[in-house]
Amino acid sequence: MKRRFLIAALLLAGCQPSAKPSLAILPPADLVARCERLPDLKGDSLQAVYDYALATTFAYHRCEAKHAALAKWSREVNQ
Repeated sequence: MKRRFLIAALLLAGCQPSAKPSLAILPPADLVARCERLPDLKGDSLQAVYDYALATTFAYHRCEAKHAALAKWSREVNQ
């Protein structure tokens, strides 16, 4: 008798609804894209070094802005 009750209890427990899977919330594609590759230094003149430094600075700030936007998105989603 105990064995039948145990088998019945196990079978009924298997029919219990499981937890609903949560839907993944993915960030916007532009925020998870890799940052652009830093430019190479072309030439050895002072103007070439200046252009390189300027391009590297702009690339860094664009990447920093993208990272800040991704962090903001993450905070908003996880609240």
